[in-house]
Amino acid sequence: MDKRSLTARTSIFVTHAAPDDNEFALWLSAKLAIAGYRIWVDRRRLKGGADFWDEIDRVLRHDAIKQIVVFSKHIGKAGVKKELAIGDVMRRRLSDPRFIIPIRTDDIPFDEAPPEFLRDHIIDGYPNWHACLADLFEALNEADVPKEPLADAATLHTIVDAREDGRRFIINRSEDALTNWFPVKPPERIRYYRFDGTQDQMNAWLANCRVPHVPMGRLAGSFADPPSFAEASSFIQNTATQYDLTYDDFVSGKDLGPYSDRPSASNDVVNLLRQHFNRLAEARGLKSVAFASRDVGWFFPDDVLAGNKVELKLADGRKIRRAMSGKFKKLRWHVCLVAKPRV
Repeated sequence: MDKRSLTARTSIFVTHAAPDDNEFALWLSAKLAIAGYRIWVDRRRLKGGADFWDEIDRVLRHDAIKQIVVFSKHIGKAGVKKELAIGDVMRRRLSDPRFIIPIRTDDIPFDEAPPEFLRDHIIDGYPNWHACLADLFEALNEADVPKEPLADAATLHTIVDAREDGRRFIINRSEDALTNWFPVKPPERIRYYRFDGTQDQMNAWLANCRVPHVPMGRLAGSFADPPSFAEASSFIQNTATQYDLTYDDFVSGKDLGPYSDRPSASNDVVNLLRQHFNRLAEARGLKSVAFASRDVGWFFPDDVLAGNKVELKLADGRKIRRAMSGKFKKLRWHVCLVAKPRV
């Protein structure tokens, strides 16, 4: 390395895809500034503004002693490629093979790194950003990158301002999210059956009914088809079909059957969906518990699962295992599920 060429170079340049990798760039720049390093920060760029290539080119060619490159899934953006090309030129001109310091921040294979990277010099910051700091500071120290004993207050102030300005911008992109709301494929039809005989006979028949249902005067609503509903109790009762409606028409209000308002129809559907969930949970071996709110929860008893654990796949493809029951001091604990159907 030509030491004379580096005497006037004091800045660390952070190459990243804006605005996608702004959050990491701001975080890393703050850590470096606190450590006393001089960071070149373009506030206009970090808050989502345009790239100013004349200034970027000047800093990389004349001021930068190191170029940190954020190695994420956005590494192929045109702006990043242009900065990498300049950095590659400066690496050769300064005879510094480690002028470019890549930091991996995404679950992206190392073999997808740009040709400007030295593969064995990529610092790993995924999935924990903090994991990259020790290796980064060691590399900067070995390269005798100058720093001050106190934090770079001016740079920190610029970073804070850029972060606050950046919060006013909305990035239009899709994201994967974990949620405890799950789509349910509804049945095609809902039917209301009319009972002959007395109200007591109807109540007795429904008390022993083995399929989810909701009473409504002398009617009972169910997702079950007529033959299944007629055979769902222990004694014979005439249950003629009074209303046979499509699910979509019923919940949309297009055909409300025995009702005059949509909320009543939605309440019946929610009730039926909850009953179906409860029956499924019971069939899978879960145990019920009643809460003061009148909600019914279903918890995993010991030994209903192998090792009392379930395995699930996260949005990023990783598989994890979680215990559904266990012991804390002298107490047993159990994961409990409560269904909250929504139409």
